[in-house]
Amino acid sequence: MIPDNRNNNRPIKVLHITDQLSKGGAGRALIGVAKYSGQMGNFQHECISLQPTFDGVIAEGVAEGLKVHIAPEADNFLKLYKNADIIQWHWWQDFPLMHTNLPRKPTIVWCAVSGEYPPNELTREVVDFADAMVITNPMTRDLEAIRSLPETERQRKVKLIFESADFDRILPVKRFPHDTFNIGWIGTICPGKYNTRYVEMSRKIDIPNVRFQVCGDGPLREAAIEETVRLGVQDRFDFLGYCDDMRRIFGQFDVYGFPLDEKTFAGGELNLQEAMVAALPIVIFPYGGPKRMILHNYNGLVVYSEREYKEAIEYLYHHLEERERLGNNAKEYALREFGAENAARKFNQLYSEMLSNENETIRIPGMKDSLNRLADYHRKRGNLEKAFEYERKVTGVESEDRSKANDQGTLQPVALTDDIEKIIDTRSRPEYKVTAIVSTYASEDLFEGCLSDLYDQTLYRKGELEIVVIDAASPQDEWSIVERFASANEHVLAVRTKQRESLYAAWNRAIKLARGKYLTNANTDDRHRRDALEILAKVLDEQMHVALAYGDVLITTKQGETFENNTAQRSFEWGEYSRKMLEQRCCMGPQPMWKHSIHDELGYFDERYVSAGDYDFWLRISLRYPMYHVDEKLGLYLDSPESLEHKGFTGEYERIDVLNSHHLRKMPALTGKPLVSVIIPTYERKQLLNQALESLIDQTYDNWEALVINDGGEPLQLGDGIPDDERIKLTNLSENHERSYCRNSGIRSAKGQYIAFLDDDDIFYRHHLELAVRTLESPGERRKVFYSASHQSISKMENGELVVEELKRVYGEKFDRQRFLVNNYIPIHALVFNREVFSEDMLFDEEMNCLEDFDLLIRLTRKYDFRFLNLITHEFRTFPVDERKQIEAHKENYQKLYHRYRDIVGDDWEVSWKQQNWIRTLDMQLFRMSMNLPVCTVIILGNHGHDELVMTVNELSKYTDYPKVNLIFSVPEDDHASLQLLDQTNWKDNIIPVSSTLKYASVLWNAAKEAGSPLLLFLDSRCVPCKNNWLSELIDLHNRENAGLTAGLIVEPSTKAIIRNASFALNRQNKKICGLYPRFPFYHPVISRIGNVDAVGAGMVLVGRDDFLKAGGLDPTLSKMASWIDLSVRMKDNLQRNVFLNPNSFGTYLHPDAVPVNKIPDEDQDELKGRWGEDFLKNEEWWFVKDGFCRDDSPGNGTEPDYGEAYDSMITRADKLKSQNRMEESLMILRAAKRVYPDDRSLIAKIEEISGAVIG
Repeated sequence: MIPDNRNNNRPIKVLHITDQLSKGGAGRALIGVAKYSGQMGNFQHECISLQPTFDGVIAEGVAEGLKVHIAPEADNFLKLYKNADIIQWHWWQDFPLMHTNLPRKPTIVWCAVSGEYPPNELTREVVDFADAMVITNPMTRDLEAIRSLPETERQRKVKLIFESADFDRILPVKRFPHDTFNIGWIGTICPGKYNTRYVEMSRKIDIPNVRFQVCGDGPLREAAIEETVRLGVQDRFDFLGYCDDMRRIFGQFDVYGFPLDEKTFAGGELNLQEAMVAALPIVIFPYGGPKRMILHNYNGLVVYSEREYKEAIEYLYHHLEERERLGNNAKEYALREFGAENAARKFNQLYSEMLSNENETIRIPGMKDSLNRLADYHRKRGNLEKAFEYERKVTGVESEDRSKANDQGTLQPVALTDDIEKIIDTRSRPEYKVTAIVSTYASEDLFEGCLSDLYDQTLYRKGELEIVVIDAASPQDEWSIVERFASANEHVLAVRTKQRESLYAAWNRAIKLARGKYLTNANTDDRHRRDALEILAKVLDEQMHVALAYGDVLITTKQGETFENNTAQRSFEWGEYSRKMLEQRCCMGPQPMWKHSIHDELGYFDERYVSAGDYDFWLRISLRYPMYHVDEKLGLYLDSPESLEHKGFTGEYERIDVLNSHHLRKMPALTGKPLVSVIIPTYERKQLLNQALESLIDQTYDNWEALVINDGGEPLQLGDGIPDDERIKLTNLSENHERSYCRNSGIRSAKGQYIAFLDDDDIFYRHHLELAVRTLESPGERRKVFYSASHQSISKMENGELVVEELKRVYGEKFDRQRFLVNNYIPIHALVFNREVFSEDMLFDEEMNCLEDFDLLIRLTRKYDFRFLNLITHEFRTFPVDERKQIEAHKENYQKLYHRYRDIVGDDWEVSWKQQNWIRTLDMQLFRMSMNLPVCTVIILGNHGHDELVMTVNELSKYTDYPKVNLIFSVPEDDHASLQLLDQTNWKDNIIPVSSTLKYASVLWNAAKEAGSPLLLFLDSRCVPCKNNWLSELIDLHNRENAGLTAGLIVEPSTKAIIRNASFALNRQNKKICGLYPRFPFYHPVISRIGNVDAVGAGMVLVGRDDFLKAGGLDPTLSKMASWIDLSVRMKDNLQRNVFLNPNSFGTYLHPDAVPVNKIPDEDQDELKGRWGEDFLKNEEWWFVKDGFCRDDSPGNGTEPDYGEAYDSMITRADKLKSQNRMEESLMILRAAKRVYPDDRSLIAKIEEISGAVIG
């Protein structure tokens, strides 16, 4: 009988057989596993070394509980073999004893090498010999000997257990002081390990006092020493031989350089693991097993040439903080992934699984097939005696299905632990194709729909989908729902924890309990197409090299919908996968599927994150494996403001953190950590001040001081509502001096190399200081001032609590010195200054009560360029104020500054004109406030009909918050119902009856002449605002930029989340125009920020009345869209007024069928080309058909619009470009057309033909 350590106290005996138990990595790994395996379980280990070994190794093995037998006689060998319960062969190259006629035992083969090249090449014969094939590195999975196994057998037989070091012999590492810069190398100096060009490439490294310390013996050692003498560099190399005191060795290394031979046999490489746990930065070549142990730029550097190796070592020499970062990451990674203790734990589990059957004949999965294949192998090679031997063994295996018997014997229930409150387990299989992970907290209203969605999957119906639910101590009653479902269905594991845990902690818990070959997250608010999981699993089955598959999803804003029954009018279409695309955004979507085994290699999700842990993990996967995009809609995503990614601004913080941790922002490393002084004036706002200081304490950059200047308010002290942090220096002034005095006082007291300013009601985001310092400290950076983009928070205080009404991006624009002479576009909180820029004559003007920062920046811009980082890193808050007083103060101080710096402006008429216009704008605002006159007139083209006019009036009243707004309704003279309605409102005197024969341009011209305000806002038919502050956003931008035209965005009527009318043409100078009426994804970079554009459309346009009349209004000879394009260009080219698009202001149409379908008539296109140049409407078909960014699904009625004419135009255009040999442009248009007609075979053939030409 085979012993079972669950039923008796006799230990399980594991016999290790190795060719030679040496001092090298394989021997140390064996000893480490034996040591910890015996400590953790009832296992006894003995070892047979077929060749003589070193006494020191024997003594060490015995000391750790391993009994060692050196080259025993045949009888003794057989006795040891028969007494063992499990045989574990340690393989790095074939040895004859594996092929002898030994009694059948449960057999493990532990492959100690990568197995890639002879004589250490892993063969199918060795794999078939094993009942369990343990590989020591993920790359071995890719070898033909493993890949050729049937999938089920490969999953069952092949295990990844890193050949791991016992870190007790390394830790703790003590750094020994030394005057040299030491680059270490440890290992056997032999072919397949030692790179014969090591000396040559090392001697080229240009570092003062560098030494190369090589630890190890081997046949190439003497040749390496001789080479150093021949090259005259022997004084830089230390060949130390075999070293026992590894703590001291690692303690004197500065960098671990490991440029392995290209055909290396290296597998788990214990020396590399030990270097990691010693917190050394590592530089390696991408060869053998080590290339899968190092994540480039995370726990080491992977280089691809001798030149890169040299540069990497030199870079680390010059950047101590990078050595520390890589080293610390390496240590953390090694402790998590490697170590003999981790390996022993996995082996003990494997030992127990192999002995789970109590029958005398061991039921090893697939053993009969393996024996038959071995017999065939030897018969083909003429070794008939060996073939007969394996055939005899086949008869000793029971004919029933061993796999099923073993599987049923290994089902283990999930045990209750201290952190688990309840468990439900209805799983009936040991393995599943897919595990769906459901994490729930306070989502009872969504939870039942989530489970129903999974039960409806075709994969579940086939019994191949396991559902693992983690109830993270939810305060709602999801548990009752899962109990009810599980009582009627199998394949469910549900765990309720005692304490709440994060999303990624719940996922990690589920992953460790999962039995699926593949994993997917099933978010409680998302839904799937019925065959979605089966499609993704099939991709991973067929694409063996792919680690993750993902599809496209529909997007809905309505809770409770299903994939088959929804109102979605937009989608996420990710496109073909590329690493570059993933670096720009998380393009896997909400429902990816990935291989379970990847966690053995890369660890688990980072539980620090709230919503970006998956992005972090996908990036880790992408360093080693490709991913696959399925070009089908497979799911339904609920776009909810309550989701984790949308709550607060955590998602943006974390995305920045992920990109920084993967170094994808390519920020240069710091050469040191200079002190940053942050100056914070405050007055009677302790609650807000506390938030500002907390944002400072939360910075990823920790070398700062905060100089808090209490400007005459109630005395403050640390610990009393103020964080008690030694970096905070508090000064209480006896009287109020205003903020300029406080800031100057802080500048004079600051000790930092850099100075930043933070008002007490504002906050820094976590990476603000780090990004600023990294930027200013980057090599070759000469600029002294840094600034970034801003979030403006429109806020108010209610019952003592801060309420944020709106958050928007502002002031994210490139540096423009001349613009500073007109108005300020960089808030002081966005800036970080080198201390050198300040002097007694370069401080804030203490006589100014506002615009003091503008004054300082005008002076600084005369001397310095500013470095702009297009990333939002801080938030400034605005509260309700007395608008009249604010405008009066601004006007007074603008006039003072314009006069002060008139000599700088000189003869620059454009700057002078903009200054005068800005003062006139402020004067007009004040005048209209005093006279109670409107600042803006909203002109509504009222050919709506009565019901829609009522809706228009209601929506305008709901959202129009800007003070002193007048409305003019241009209503057809025969629309009596509308005229009667308006006659009963406050706007009865604002009606302009319009003749039905009057053209669109003439209607707007008449309305403009009637308006009595300086600004006009034209709203298209049936277009209404759908956002608070929509008009103030437009007016503020228009005035600030002295714009000619300023347009808002028009969004989808139902979801209000897609751009229905982007209303602009982009970048005429580069001859590229984006469509006026395509449906963009809302996040598209072209429309996600305020921009100076070439033209705007008709939906929602603000214009200065004088400018409109001076320009002559719209051209009545052109169609509506063409006339707006023409006016836009006249504003820019004739009046030198810019045209702006403001994405912070948007409206919508009352009904989906009200959305205009605009096409510029051919004659108008010809006219515009004649006026503004032949290239102006280049690629004009992009103005009214799909633009290639995002598929335009049919609006509302469920039918696809007719794109036939547009399609023909695009094909004609593509053919013309092809004839001109402009292949890439032709391909771009064809791919856009394919998004309309994805199954057009002739189109697909064209794309394939031109793609080949482009690649060629």
